[in-house]
Amino acid sequence: MDILNDKIRKANKPHKCDWCGCEIAKGEEYRDTTLVNDGIYQWKSHLKCDYIFNKLNMDSYDDADGVNADTYREYVREYIQDELNMEEAEAIICDGSEIEVAYTLLKREEATK
Repeated sequence: MDILNDKIRKANKPHKCDWCGCEIAKGEEYRDTTLVNDGIYQWKSHLKCDYIFNKLNMDSYDDADGVNADTYREYVREYIQDELNMEEAEAIICDGSEIEVAYTLLKREEATK
């Protein structure tokens, strides 16, 4: 896979994050990457989702297909389950706040190093 373009942009209109599937709101900064892999395609992501991807070393995922939105969310959920007790983790996953919680936990971990 080759990267043709990788920029941080400010959304002029809503977009969908290719990692978490949630909306990138108009006016929000996001990562916009153009890639070549069996064709040219564009990948847009929240900066928080991109941060989580990098901090959890998801680029080392060794499946031939790489990481997609489903495996991304699976990694995030596994991280939360490892960091919190099962009851807390299940509540977070059920209410859909796992991305925000994972980001907060990773930032807190980074600050204590």
